[in-house]
Amino acid sequence: MSKYLPLTERLSRHAGDEWRASFAEIEDALGFPLPKSARGGAAWWSNAPDKPWMAAGWEVAEVDRPAEMVTFRRPVSEAELSGAPDVMRPQVQAAVAEAAKGPEVVAQVEPTNRPAPKWGLVAAGAALVAGLGALIALRRR
Repeated sequence: MSKYLPLTERLSRHAGDEWRASFAEIEDALGFPLPKSARGGAAWWSNAPDKPWMAAGWEVAEVDRPAEMVTFRRPVSEAELSGAPDVMRPQVQAAVAEAAKGPEVVAQVEPTNRPAPKWGLVAAGAALVAGLGALIALRRR
């Protein structure tokens, strides 16, 4: 039996799709203090399969260590994703993929109903070419 089972149970009972909890609230649910690594590093909050929140069907979306706050979210399922408008699918898939990497902070996805303007893609391409040109020039020195 995992010592983190009380956290798994707490998340399993939570009705919403998000729970923003302080470290103190998590410690109250557990009945003991979080390890020092939870306060000092991002690795402890990764979304590895052995983590208690993953067992409850949740993932860590954001960790604010200075404020000692953690945001847990239920991940977006493929069934939910299938109902998203086509223009949102790449953004949602990118956010899910980014969250799977286990970063400390996951960017918010702002839904849009229109694709990116073509001038934006042209400007991004021009910036990329200019940056690569500068890199090549620096390497030749």
